[in-house]
Amino acid sequence: PAAVVAFSVPLPCAHSTHSHPSSRKPFLDPYPDFHHRLLDKFLVEVEKLEKGRRITERDHQLLRSSTLAHEELMKLTLGDDAALTEETIIETLERVTSEIKREEATKVAAEVLAHQNTQQELNSESEKRSRLQERLYWKCDKSAHRIAVSIGIAITVLLIVGLVAGIGFKTMNQLLGWVLIAGTAFCLVFTVANFLFGTTVKGVLEKLHGYLLKKFLAQESSVTGVVLEQ
Repeated sequence: PAAVVAFSVPLPCAHSTHSHPSSRKPFLDPYPDFHHRLLDKFLVEVEKLEKGRRITERDHQLLRSSTLAHEELMKLTLGDDAALTEETIIETLERVTSEIKREEATKVAAEVLAHQNTQQELNSESEKRSRLQERLYWKCDKSAHRIAVSIGIAITVLLIVGLVAGIGFKTMNQLLGWVLIAGTAFCLVFTVANFLFGTTVKGVLEKLHGYLLKKFLAQESSVTGVVLEQ
């Protein structure tokens, strides 16, 4: 008795004469010798095409090993070995090559899209981080500025008190007297520092602001985990 070989063939669709890969179901081929003849002839013709330099070695391997090539061949010949010609094989090769290129293009497009999405996410995260850093920086700067201004006002008051005491102002109020003494002492120390080191109220406040800002930024970085630089 003849051997029975399993093949896959398209099932008919109620709305279309074309088949879909998902609708294929295996069945027992009652004509195995018929299909073996088609395959044998196909392999012989492929060898001829390669020797005649109508197809490359790569094309040869593709036609022999590709399941898609065999499926396209069956569609073109309908399993009839008489319909198998060199032109049929060339057309099969063109279909397979086009399908492979389409799949590769689809894969590349998907990879490009995935890369773009990843890049957009990274840019979004970077933008959010930059906005957070900016907000925290100006928060720290505002706090440092507020303290520096307060100390600047205190320094200015002491200098004015020292100048007032220096022109001979006197008072019987003990507390005010201590204030005049403190002001005089501060004014003297500041005058000496200015003479020796060029110290100015503006310079002192700028350094104080820088010191406080650096300290506040370090504190915020420690609490939030966000890198902040002055």
